[in-house]
Amino acid sequence: MSNEPPKKTKVRRLAKILGAVVLLVIGFVVFANIQDVNTKNSEEATPLHWAAAKNATETAQLLITQGAEICAKDTLGRTPLHWAAWNNAAETTKVLLTQGANINEKDQDGETPLHRAARNNATETAQLLLTQGADIYAK
Repeated sequence: MSNEPPKKTKVRRLAKILGAVVLLVIGFVVFANIQDVNTKNSEEATPLHWAAAKNATETAQLLITQGAEICAKDTLGRTPLHWAAWNNAAETTKVLLTQGANINEKDQDGETPLHRAARNNATETAQLLLTQGADIYAK
């Protein structure tokens, strides 16, 4: 068995198969040949988008400390906060807001994270966004 770190594609493939956000982060942060925590997939989603979607709060915090862009947008103009809101990831939503995520950022359809939460019946996250100042009248 080699002591060399796995190739980027092997880590990504394994993470996709296992659905393990943490494994993906380990691949990006720990292994010397995988250093860009802001790398994007074909939909331009970053590891922080996936951590937000899975409510992987500690993973999101680790990515942010390693330089992950909180305001990164995917091909639909959605930020990690949009992804967290859609998936009712309240704890990760708190982390993103604490770290400066724009609560009223609009995607290419003009939807804010609050719109995304409401559309998917993510009531806990919608309530959190409202208490944190989300604009209920944003269009």
